Amino acid sequence: MAFLEMVGIMMFRWPPALRVWINLLMCVNVAGVCLFPHRLESQVSIGCMLLSGSIMSYLYQYRGGFTKLLGVGHAPWIPMLAWIALWRLPLLVDEEDSAFRTYLVALLLFDGISVLLDVRDVYRYFMLGKTEPTMVWADTKTKAT
Repeated sequence: MAFLEMVGIMMFRWPPALRVWINLLMCVNVAGVCLFPHRLESQVSIGCMLLSGSIMSYLYQYRGGFTKLLGVGHAPWIPMLAWIALWRLPLLVDEEDSAFRTYLVALLLFDGISVLLDVRDVYRYFMLGKTEPTMVWADTKTKAT
């Protein structure tokens, strides 16, 4: 149930700019497995996305709403991004499939930006004491921060 609450908040209660960002992020991650299902990188990307969603769902339920700690959920992306950037992408330089290379660059860009924002949020959670939920499904008075 926590996962559906999270998705509901992201799709209906977040400010429009955040909704656009989260939709772009999900589209880029899902595009790989839809367009290049045979590629290992696409499979790893969707696996990391599902694992991240599971972690964030647990944290949402455990902390009672959206907190800066949810940024920890994207931790599986860090080794994936390093693996793609340092090992996989250089191997694809000579490959004919430029669409797949373009996809990997987009994945690195979008997921990389998201991880940087998450690092900032987790820092704020632990170092600045921003531990209270910023948004929950049942509360209609709070804003996403």
